[in-house]
Order: sequence, then C-alpha cells, then structure tokens
Amino acid sequence: MKNIFLVTPMLCILGSTATAACHDFRADSTYREPEVIICYGTKCDLTRKIVVCNGGGNNFTDYEVGWRFGYTYEVHTGDDNIQEYIEWNGSVVPPEKWEEIRVFELKEGIAIEVD
Repeated sequence: MKNIFLVTPMLCILGSTATAACHDFRADSTYREPEVIICYGTKCDLTRKIVVCNGGGNNFTDYEVGWRFGYTYEVHTGDDNIQEYIEWNGSVVPPEKWEEIRVFELKEGIAIEVD
C-alpha cells in the first residue's frame, strides 16, 4: 500500500503534459509592456501585449487590439511538430496572408520592425 502512495505522485509528475507559463500584463501593475505597431495591409494599430504564454503545448502572445500570434508544440511526439498560427479577433488569418502583417516595436519613439 505504501508503494502505491509513492508511485502515484511520481506518475502524476512524470505523466503530466507540459503546461504553458503565462504572464498577464493586465493583472501585473508592476510592469507595462512596451507599445508595438501591428500593420495588416494598409491598416496599422498601436497596441500592447496583454498576455504571453510560453512552454509546452500552446504558446501565444495576445495584443490589446485583437491580434494573437502563436504556435502549438507537440511535446509528446518524436518529430518536434510545431504549428504556427495568427488570429485576428478569434478568426484565423490564412498563411498566404501572413506576408501582409508587419510588427514594429517602439523603442524611444523609434519603430523597429521585428520578425
């Protein structure tokens, strides 16, 4: 019986799926994410990150104006399967439209494009 109590926590730890560690900037008053500009076609939005999640599984960054950039990472497969995605207000942006999206970080009033 003692062995079952020792083995069960180990199985829970070793057998659990990886989880993402998230930071919600809206709930953290000690740190404010820098502003970014996200352009899609000819429309540009000035915004900030609101949530960043990194770890196994679903990884993403959400922005105040509705953008989500992310990828899913299958941690239990041997081939390191990564699926990237971009969403605008919950709708998936097709990969053929991704080249129309540009992201700029603002540093000391200067917009610097990021990959």
